[in-house]
Amino acid sequence: MPKRCAIIGAGVSGLPSIRWALAYGIEPVAFELTKSIGGLWKYKPNETELGSVMKSTIINTSKEMTAYSDFPPPPSFANFMHNRQMLKYFQMYADHHQLHKYIRFEHTVLSVQRSPHYSTTGQWTLEYKTPDGLVKQELFDCVLLCQGHHAKPNLTGTDWKDHVGYEDTTNVVVGMGNSAVDVAVELSRIGKQVYLSTRRGSWIMNRVGSYGQPYDMEVSTRFAMKYTPTWLTKKMLYKRLQQRFDHAKFGLMPKHGILSQHATVNDELPNRIISGTVIVKPNIKEYTATGVLWEDGTERQVDNVILCTGYLFDFNLVENGQLIKVKDNYTPLFKYMYPAELLDHNTLGIIGLAQPLGSIMPISEMQARVFFEMFTGASKLPGKEAMLADIQYKQDQISKRYVDYVDFMDDLAGLIDCIPRPLDYIFTDPKLAQKLVFQANVAYVYRLRGNHTWSGARDAIMTVQKRSDEAFKGRDVGIKPSSNYMTQYVFASIFMLMPKRCAIIGAGVSGLPSIRWALAYGIEPVAFELTESIGGLWKYKPNETELSSVMKSTIINTSKEMTAYSDFPPPPSFANFMHNRQMLKYFQMYADHHQLHKYIRFEHTVLSVQRSPHYSTTGQWTLEYKTLDGLVKQELFDCVLLCQGHHAKPNLTGTDWKGKDIFQGKIIHSHSYKDHVGYEDTTNVVVGMGNSAVDVAVELSRIGKQVYLSTRRGAWILSKVGSYGQPYDMELLSRFRMKYFNAIAPAWLVEKMVKKQLQHRFDHAKYGVMPKHGVWSQHGTVSDELPNRIVSGTVIVKPNIKEYTATGVLWEDGTESQVDNVILCTGYLFDFNLVENGQLIKVKDNYTPLFKYMYPAELLDHNTLGIIGLIQPIGSIMPIAEMQARVFFEIFTGASKLPKKEVILDDIYYKHMQMSQRYVHSLRHTVQVDYIQFMDELAGLIDCIPRPLDYIFTDPKGNHTWSGARDAIMTVQKRSDEAFKGRDVGIEPSSNYATQYVFASIFMLPLNCKPLHHQSTQISFILGVHFTLLN
Repeated sequence: MPKRCAIIGAGVSGLPSIRWALAYGIEPVAFELTKSIGGLWKYKPNETELGSVMKSTIINTSKEMTAYSDFPPPPSFANFMHNRQMLKYFQMYADHHQLHKYIRFEHTVLSVQRSPHYSTTGQWTLEYKTPDGLVKQELFDCVLLCQGHHAKPNLTGTDWKDHVGYEDTTNVVVGMGNSAVDVAVELSRIGKQVYLSTRRGSWIMNRVGSYGQPYDMEVSTRFAMKYTPTWLTKKMLYKRLQQRFDHAKFGLMPKHGILSQHATVNDELPNRIISGTVIVKPNIKEYTATGVLWEDGTERQVDNVILCTGYLFDFNLVENGQLIKVKDNYTPLFKYMYPAELLDHNTLGIIGLAQPLGSIMPISEMQARVFFEMFTGASKLPGKEAMLADIQYKQDQISKRYVDYVDFMDDLAGLIDCIPRPLDYIFTDPKLAQKLVFQANVAYVYRLRGNHTWSGARDAIMTVQKRSDEAFKGRDVGIKPSSNYMTQYVFASIFMLMPKRCAIIGAGVSGLPSIRWALAYGIEPVAFELTESIGGLWKYKPNETELSSVMKSTIINTSKEMTAYSDFPPPPSFANFMHNRQMLKYFQMYADHHQLHKYIRFEHTVLSVQRSPHYSTTGQWTLEYKTLDGLVKQELFDCVLLCQGHHAKPNLTGTDWKGKDIFQGKIIHSHSYKDHVGYEDTTNVVVGMGNSAVDVAVELSRIGKQVYLSTRRGAWILSKVGSYGQPYDMELLSRFRMKYFNAIAPAWLVEKMVKKQLQHRFDHAKYGVMPKHGVWSQHGTVSDELPNRIVSGTVIVKPNIKEYTATGVLWEDGTESQVDNVILCTGYLFDFNLVENGQLIKVKDNYTPLFKYMYPAELLDHNTLGIIGLIQPIGSIMPIAEMQARVFFEIFTGASKLPKKEVILDDIYYKHMQMSQRYVHSLRHTVQVDYIQFMDELAGLIDCIPRPLDYIFTDPKGNHTWSGARDAIMTVQKRSDEAFKGRDVGIEPSSNYATQYVFASIFMLPLNCKPLHHQSTQISFILGVHFTLLN
């Protein structure tokens, strides 16, 4: 007569328990409280007593490490699956093993009691309530508790489902686990500010490991976790995590070691901290009426506090909690499954209560295998004394429920003799032996030996990488994955005796420094601003207008120190990468500091700029404009600066694909995209691969069903967070790196070094974004989060659109997708229609000949009209716009002179040819500049290039020097570091970034070595280079 097993729960642990009960000839009866399988992974939008994932939750372990031992996820599934995809995987698993018929849905287990004959039979009596409300009892030969450990919230706070209702609020998130960080990151995108409160910090792991490999497939190998000394593993992990970002500087570094706490997995937290949208704080000391007081003595006004303080578990279901007692969230369990109180019979098991450094699903499955192997007598447990000794050892060694994945899987497998033995295959199947040692320790390896081997195990093991790589398939990149200061002063002084007037059109990034430098040179500025405030593009405009603006969530892609104007360092407390609100505040502070507002005419529309009747002799211009009252007026100006930038007219070139008229969805340009509201649960195509495209794609991927990122040629993806957490541009854009090193190193070597570093972050070919051109042949795209969204499957990279269908798009690779919206992030076209109806300064293919991208070739006789900020730098635009304004007024006042017209025309021609040879042909690549080289070019015109050797014995001098310059230069790192101050970790952050960068750069030299393989051949060479440098 078959034995019967009651399985309580049909989630992560319950499903494999049903499957293995059947495999061992046991009749399973599963009791599931809800209407469907999935447990915690079934998103529950409404408040219930049951735990559930957030709407946006993505699993923190990769699909291959998460899979059950005989059911690999489909190759097309994302490496890090969204909760919807996880649920689909469970459904497929249940269908494959035909598990549904053994599950009683909407049945509530009320109690589990030892039967009257327990001492002889080991049986249990279950009392439960049916969907009809009837209370019944049944007798079972064994019971498995499969509810996991997300039972009772530890200090209940706000119950969190998704971000709806938290828009534009200030929030405190308490905790440092995965849920806490996920909530903090999500809120930081839509709220005003997030404070992340932590007692002890945490080590932050990244889903995207070296070369874009899922981190756990890289770390959880038998070689790394079993055969490598623990101290070495810890040291290597420490170095890698610190190189990603300095945990001390970011306020996250714990005092415990790298493997002494359950790690937190998040790709985006460093970016949110460096952008200032998340500030790390210590523990809360007390609440106030309107906020909280921290233990560091600071106080903040906040709207909400979300307590992500974990869960407490209990076993009140079993004899009212009197049989299996829990104290301080601990109860003695053999292998975290057999209660010490019940070791005489072992007919009750607890499945999935472990907290592994890895995936819970294979562990739960292995525990179920062990249970039924023991229950049926196919294997035997050790003696009671040995089990009690093991429980005590585990408690002393670890405390609570923290387990190492590979060690614990082997621990369980040892009980049923199914530990993989690589040496057994070294001669018969050497490729398999190699995989068992060096590849991720996936669950399939435990089906090669012991009872219930699986014929598909070897193939599943050998194709792990193939299935992982397949998830990236979206776009085929065609590459396999793997000076006389006195003279100047005299001229300027004479000129200043006769005040001139300058019309400045625009009061944004370029207009503000133009006003400031007009004043510095004694020119009377009159700025015309179309809107009611300063900031231009950086003033978020929630409603649709002809004017461009940032998205609601936009964060600048250049760090605050590289973005700052030359005499106004941002406050130390400002984030290194500022949110648009903070950018706007910086502009306001700059305008207040230099008292610029009084020179700006707000809500004035410039209608036309014409050469005056006396232009040939005076160089003057007539401006026609409309006032706030609607009056049209004209004024005469001695010079004009156009400061509207290049985000003028949306570029729709090449996007008029066939079928546009029949497409039932919405097509917009990114100009019209403001925020994610209205795109919830939709499928979207984002066309483009620039910064805006990637920002839109990443944002939509959090709230929509699916995002397809369509790109013709891909892009190299840079990260804001550079080595050791240093802002990437502060690391990259040094004079040593961009001038001196590049001058002596061959271009191919520099290219190879940078490419290797970018590839080390993630394999661009595998992720479908690798372009066929070199790193410096296109304007780089900055995104910390895109790799994570691709590896999580929420963004799929696709080639160009071929045509629209009624309900979606047909791609050039022949595939078709149903979509709701298409967002064209295809850049902008610029024109100069304001100046004499576009007939004076003509633009063709988004190009017009400009000297230093500011003086039109058609107007070189007078140079009284300048274009400021019409550049696309590899770096920040703000210092360049300011330097152009300095150059313009220095030349205009006669303090310096431009070269001869012939030299200027030659320079324009050379620049155009140089650009066409270096960059891929695109309307985007007509105003590209390298930051340091171009800043030096401009500075050379007014003799203010910094000369390091001059300052070894003397102090700097020059025109319009600033007394605070030296101090500002010397304190750049201090201000950058100050932005991280939130929680004192008691450890000094690393500060020797320049040295670290030099060594890191040398180490990254490519020596024709394949990633992660056969690296020993280069060690002696590298050490030789290091010591050559040191000597």
